[in-house]
Parts: sequence; structure tokens; C-alpha cells
Amino acid sequence: MRLIVIAIALLATLIATAGGGGSNDETVSISLQVVDATTGLPIIGADVHMDDQVYYTDPEGFVEITHDRFKSERVGISYISYLDAEIELASQAGLMRIALESR
Repeated sequence: MRLIVIAIALLATLIATAGGGGSNDETVSISLQVVDATTGLPIIGADVHMDDQVYYTDPEGFVEITHDRFKSERVGISYISYLDAEIELASQAGLMRIALESR
């Protein structure tokens, strides 16, 4: 009896953390790292914008964006004294490295 109660509790926990197939299936997270194209060093505080949302890179040049898996999104990246860049996110998730060229 005790084993059945533990198994039911474990199953309920797994279902709750899986999200039950809800909105988690519709969005993906992608990490972008923005670096200097010449040196490869991270660019701290680069402006990463998608639609009306603005993000800034951390001290290692990273920013994480969540977007709709089924919608193609355009993301702009800019930083003072660098040429602006634009990328397109489709259904991809994971890590992308963006190298900005200096002006």
C-alpha cells in the first residue's frame, strides 16, 4: 500500500512538471551570445530586441529569449560603435553566437 502511494505521488509530480502538454510545447528558449567579431570577446550590455521586447546581454555576452516555436521572429542586435545585426529565429532552440563587426 505504501509503495502505491509513493508511485502515485511520483506520477503526479512528473505530470505537474511536464506541464501537461500546455503552452510549454508552443515556445522555445534560445540563448544568444554576442561577441566582438575580431577578438571574440563578449559584448556586455548589447541591445537585443524582438518585437516590443528589449533584452541586454550579461557580463559574458549572453541573453536568453523565449519565442513562439511556430512563428518566425526577427531579432535585432546593436551596440555603440558596432554595426547592427539582424537574425531570424524559426523553430530553433539552443545556443547561437552572434559576432558584431566594429564600425
